[in-house]
Amino acid sequence: KWIEWDEQQYIEQVRRDLEQDICKQPEKFDYAYSKDWLYTNFSCVEMGSRNRHWKEGEDVMYVPLSYAEMRDRLRPLPPGATPGAPDACSGIEEACSSAWRERRSSSALDAETVCECHEETNNFIIGSEASSINLEHYY
Repeated sequence: KWIEWDEQQYIEQVRRDLEQDICKQPEKFDYAYSKDWLYTNFSCVEMGSRNRHWKEGEDVMYVPLSYAEMRDRLRPLPPGATPGAPDACSGIEEACSSAWRERRSSSALDAETVCECHEETNNFIIGSEASSINLEHYY
C-alpha cells in the first residue's frame, strides 16, 4: 500500500482537529487575497475513507487538505410573488445562508424569473495528519 490509515489514529486525529481554533473559531482564519479572492466561511469536514486520497497514475498521488465548494439552487417564485418586488423571494421557506434573491433565468426554450441561492464554503479536511505515506525509491 502506498498510503495507510490506522482507523483508531484517524478517529483520535479528528477529535484533536475538532478542538483546534480552525474548527472552533474558523472566522479567525478569514483571509482576503484581493477583492475577488476571499477565503471566508470555513468549516471542518471529514472525507469518507475512499476520498481521503487517490493515486493518479504511476507517479502522482493526491491527498486533499482543503477545498472550496460553491452551490447554486434555483426555485420558482413563491405563489403570489410579484416579479421585481424587493421581497419577491421572501416567501421561500428553504434555508439559504446568503439570502434568496431574484434572478432572470433563461434557456433555449423560455425565460422566467426565479429565486436563486448562491452559497460558498471553504472546507478544511480534518484527520489528514493520521495518514502514513509510504515511498519507495528504486535505483
